[in-house]
Amino acid sequence: MVEIKNSTVEDYIKSYSLDLQKRLNIIRRISFEVVPLANEKIGYGIPSTFVGKKRLYYACFTNHIGIYPGPQIIQEFESDLIGYHCAKGTIQFQHSQELPQDLIRKIIKAIFD
Repeated sequence: MVEIKNSTVEDYIKSYSLDLQKRLNIIRRISFEVVPLANEKIGYGIPSTFVGKKRLYYACFTNHIGIYPGPQIIQEFESDLIGYHCAKGTIQFQHSQELPQDLIRKIIKAIFD
């Protein structure tokens, strides 16, 4: 099987089922609501929203969507993230649960403030 690399965020999102596209688009929409002048591109094979060196990566996996705000943000929101799987620089939102849009909005705001 040949791996096809997505050249745009739209291509990346369209490569998933409609349900997952909706979830990815929620994160994308929130990013631009919080940071209207942000840019986006594919980096490391996944979407990123950025302004200068400030950046949010996000990606879709079999059971979850991961966002990558970095370890400082995860530590800052530690009490808000109880119940979500977090690693050094990532937060996982399971597909079986609704996306916590208010929390995602706060996290993105913290990254770009």
